Amino acid sequence: MKKIFLFLPTIACLTLFSDCNTEGVKLNGNDRVAIDTLSSNIINKLTPELELKCKMQSDSLRKYLVDSLVALREREIIMQTLPPNH
Repeated sequence: MKKIFLFLPTIACLTLFSDCNTEGVKLNGNDRVAIDTLSSNIINKLTPELELKCKMQSDSLRKYLVDSLVALREREIIMQTLPPNH
């Protein structure tokens, strides 16, 4: 359901500007207010969700990077303990 709200401004813009034969679409004040309000509402609804997803992805990526560094360091330690000819 939320994904639909993401596409509504895009669909509205494409619909309004789809006629290439005109010089441009003339929007009245009510149209502009409606578009601004719709866009603002969508942004306000999606922002917390996107911030949460970004934080979760960041935490996951940080854990992956730390695990990778630990594994690399463990290999380095093992290589240091092997005899020189190995």
